[in-house]
Amino acid sequence: MVFRPLGNAAKLRISLKSINSDNTKPVVDGVIIAFDDNFKNKIDEFDATKLPISSVENLTMLKNESLLSIKRKYPVTQADTMFLNLNFMKVKSYTLEIECIGSLAPAIKAFILDAETELTLPINVSGTSLYNFNVSAGFNPNRLFIIL
Repeated sequence: MVFRPLGNAAKLRISLKSINSDNTKPVVDGVIIAFDDNFKNKIDEFDATKLPISSVENLTMLKNESLLSIKRKYPVTQADTMFLNLNFMKVKSYTLEIECIGSLAPAIKAFILDAETELTLPINVSGTSLYNFNVSAGFNPNRLFIIL
């Protein structure tokens, strides 16, 4: 795999943070979605696949049955959904930190949807949003979606 810098592309950086008993919140994993006119929506050699490591929590994007850590896409022009995938999670609390870097689009509205709790919350498209959630035994690894 060849790494290509994302340059000035607008980005959505999603960090998975563990909430520890001492209230520290280390980043345990993350994904990046980059938007630019030169990128393609289909998976290509410039996207980064991820092999889940079973000893640590994993956050990936699910696209056409591929698990990705970096996805380069054409800018959002119509409703789009990013399917997040959580693997090897522990029974505890977590925070998703969703950081919008650059301009996604002038009138874009973004939301995080949690299918387990049935919550839909707005994402700040010009800054950072936090979403706290709990993982219990038997959790749904595909419970979180980003809707643009």
